Amino acid sequence: MKMKVQLLNLVLSVLLLVGGSAYAQQSDLRAGLFAQADEAMQVAQEAQADVLAPVSYDDAMDLYRRAEQNLTRNRSLQDIRRDLAESVTLFQRAVERSGVARVSLNEAVQARRRAGLGSS
Repeated sequence: MKMKVQLLNLVLSVLLLVGGSAYAQQSDLRAGLFAQADEAMQVAQEAQADVLAPVSYDDAMDLYRRAEQNLTRNRSLQDIRRDLAESVTLFQRAVERSGVARVSLNEAVQARRRAGLGSS
């Protein structure tokens, strides 16, 4: 009986070790694959692209999430890289459009103030 418990403990330990190693590898893979997309998303969030350029931002997020799901499901790295590259392009487009929207909104606010319509 004591031998069975020891054997069971050994098997469980090996399984935990193998599982933990696989998780670490998956985590390292994700960090490498998603680094550029994570950075582009951060820049877009700081530019308030989700509010000022929601279509481009949402399209970028859809591709980013699809890449995450494909990684979790162990799908093709080529497909994941393609989705991430396209999401980076769309995040960058969202940042550009956010700048344009910010200028346009600022001009509209200034025009309102000059017209005496917006004092707050």
